[in-house]
Amino acid sequence: MRCSALVLVFWHLIRSNRERSAKIPFNRILKKCAFSFRTVATTATATSMLALVAGNALAAEQVGSTIEAKSTVSGEGAVGKRVIATADPIYRDERLRSNITGLGQFQLGDGTKLVLGRNASLVIDRYVLAGGGKAKTVTLKLLSGTARFMTGTSDKRAYRILTPQGTIGVRGTEFDLTVRNGKTYLLLLPKKSH
Repeated sequence: MRCSALVLVFWHLIRSNRERSAKIPFNRILKKCAFSFRTVATTATATSMLALVAGNALAAEQVGSTIEAKSTVSGEGAVGKRVIATADPIYRDERLRSNITGLGQFQLGDGTKLVLGRNASLVIDRYVLAGGGKAKTVTLKLLSGTARFMTGTSDKRAYRILTPQGTIGVRGTEFDLTVRNGKTYLLLLPKKSH
């Protein structure tokens, strides 16, 4: 940036000397160059701010919405800390938490349904779209508590759920998953549970 501004200043000096007679005071030329330099600096600052704002907007990629939120369910991620209410969007890389009385029901863009139980914490780690409303990759991390998972319309190999003990590959099933006291518990549900 400094190099470009210096080139601009020298270009103005050379052009001014060619176009004007030597009678024009040198300090007027310098003032004009300083004005050009300030304009370049202001434009660069505005461009940098715009890129920063756009980067934050892109970082907050919406991947689903809240079907229902009872008591206190919170989110923390690219959009900051917030209390989640019914119909609120949920975002990639967002950590969803419920308190001791909180319950949350969410639906991802491909139709996957998540129910966050009381005192639970889950991160929507990855959500990559493949096209046609289907996900190429869905990776969730259950850190603590209980959650229910019902897969959506995406290919069943797209789903992975990470727990402290390992990764669960989902193949079109519905199940409850609990992480408590350093252990993971899985309960497979019959097909007609929802």
